[in-house]
Parts: sequence; structure tokens; C-alpha cells
Amino acid sequence: MSTLHFPNHPYCMIEKLLQQTDTYIAHHSAAANANLKSILHFSNISEQEHVIFHELVRDKAAINIHFHPDRLTTQQTSIINNLLTSGEYKNQYATNTSAGSLTAKVGGDRYTWENQLFQDIYGTNLNDRPKYGSLHLTGSADGASPRFGACYFVTKPGLKERCTFTYGDSYLLPKELGTANNLAMIYAKLYEDIFTRNTALGLTYESIQDFMQRTTAALSSNMIAEPRTHNLDFYIETQIHGPVDLKEDVTALVADASFKSTPYEATFHAIAEQYNLAFSWHPGYALKAADVPGNFRGIATQTFARKIAHNGIINAYVIGQALTNAQIVADYESLELLQLAKYTWHCLVKFGTPVHACT
Repeated sequence: MSTLHFPNHPYCMIEKLLQQTDTYIAHHSAAANANLKSILHFSNISEQEHVIFHELVRDKAAINIHFHPDRLTTQQTSIINNLLTSGEYKNQYATNTSAGSLTAKVGGDRYTWENQLFQDIYGTNLNDRPKYGSLHLTGSADGASPRFGACYFVTKPGLKERCTFTYGDSYLLPKELGTANNLAMIYAKLYEDIFTRNTALGLTYESIQDFMQRTTAALSSNMIAEPRTHNLDFYIETQIHGPVDLKEDVTALVADASFKSTPYEATFHAIAEQYNLAFSWHPGYALKAADVPGNFRGIATQTFARKIAHNGIINAYVIGQALTNAQIVADYESLELLQLAKYTWHCLVKFGTPVHACT
């Protein structure tokens, strides 16, 4: 492992954390390595071909950090304005926002499972706890894990050097862990899903060769290879240790098309200009409120979606507007409102059509 230095950061625990993760992998990966070797053999893929593929992933793959730009932080400023002024993507303990578990506090569920996953290395130090993203291998326009936000940052590939990885969400405390240079346990589960089910990371593949070829094309060309995945549940979660500086660690900002011609558009461009980021839109998700099912995220979500719809349509921007609508806010407890907004977004990702096509 290369030596990592963070001269401007107040702690030097990252190397220790990566080392303890590599030690865990060394002690627990025998079965995964055997399974990986077997799958490669039956798939007629040489170990050298796999090594070459891994080197491409290591050198080229970016992390996507998803977020909803209009959620309010503890300072009652929007996430996107906070990003513009601070130039830093902060963790959920600092912002008090989340598109996943709303338990980022001392003694909360997130706090507890992070302590288990990272062997208490963070202790009560909240601001330095990890930020979360997903490894982007599919080249999909909506990012690696759209479940967690309508917009996303694309990081520089080198940021992976101070990340840990889990196959699936870390709240499940999966046994398959990885570091940038040691993803054997992750590959074993990923290839097993493709080999046995022909699906992984929200997409369908004919074979592992098909996955490798499509991923190689996406990473080599840096182009969008898949329009959208509608992917809620399948991702390689990335825990980012240390700061995420927009100028130093990020290359691009990609935004949901529902924010076009809104006040947020100017802020997106301002961030891109100030921190030298590429900026683009993805097609986004929109859905007629009448088409929100009652058997996916419950009747309460269906009712909420119909209540907040604008001209019968819901999208990411409409959901955000609802969270600051005094009449709607008065109808719900704070946590209930955030949960319903989250579930409505899940319905959009699962069933939505591109924003421009939903009329």
C-alpha cells in the first residue's frame, strides 16, 4: 500500500483504518478468493484478464457522491449553497441531512454500525466520520446509486486511495470489504451475482465477459454508456475517509433535469465555475402523481405524492419545494415528512420517466 499523507487534515488515522481493513481481508478472504477463481475458470476468463480489468477500475473508476441539493442543513441553508460557500462536501453529522438512514448522531444506528464496521477507530469524533458514495462502473447517467440523491459529484479516481468499500449498504454490515488495491471480496460477490443471476449494480448482463466489456468501454471512453438504471438497492458502497474538497477531489457535477430553469441552476453553474468542475444534466425522473403505487412505499407515500404534486407531476424539484411549504410542513411531524419525501423519491427512481417526457 502506498503511503498516504494529509498535511492539512487534523488526524492521521486513515492509514491505520486502511491497514486494518486490509488485515481483515487477508484473514477472511480465503473462501472469496476460491470462489472468484472458480467463477473465472468456469467463465473462461484468465486470472490475468481479471487483473487487467481490476487495474482499469483502480486507475479510471470514479466515485459518485449523491445528494439532494435543496435539503436544508443544520444552519438552515440549502445543501447546494453550503457547498458553494464551503467548497467541501461534509458528512451527515455536520449537515444533519441524509437520503438514507436519518440516524447520524451519537448513539444512533449509523453511529453504532460505523463503530462496528471501522472497529471504533472514529470514537466520538463526528466531523471526521466518513462521507458516503458509490463506485461507478456502469456508466449510467443517473449515477451509481440514484437512491441517495437527484444530483451527484464525480470524484477524481485517486480519491479511492483513501476509501473503503462494501458490497451493498454498510448498515447491513456485509462481510465483503475492500480497499482500492484489494477488492477481491467485492469482485467475488459481484461476479457471483452476474454468474448466477445475470444481474448486478442495477443492470442485466449476459455474462461476466459482457460486464467487463461494457465496463471497460464506459471507463475507457469516460462517456455515458447507460441512460438510467432505476437502481435503488444494488451498489458498491464507498466510505470516503478524510475531507472531500470540491476543487481538489471532484471533477464534475451532474444535476437532475427537474432543476432546469429554477434558482438552483445558477448555483450549479456557480459551483462549477468556482471549483473548476464540468457540469451537465442527466434526464432526471418524473412521474404522474396518479401513477405512484400504493404497494411500493405504502399508502402514506402515495397520499403524500398526490398532495405535493405540481400540475399532477412529481419530480425532485417538486419534492424539495414541498419540504419548505408551510401548509405541507404543518401537516406532518418533522421526521415523518423527511421519510415521506425519501420514499417519494424512491418511487421516482423506480417508476419515473425522464423529466422532459412526463407531461
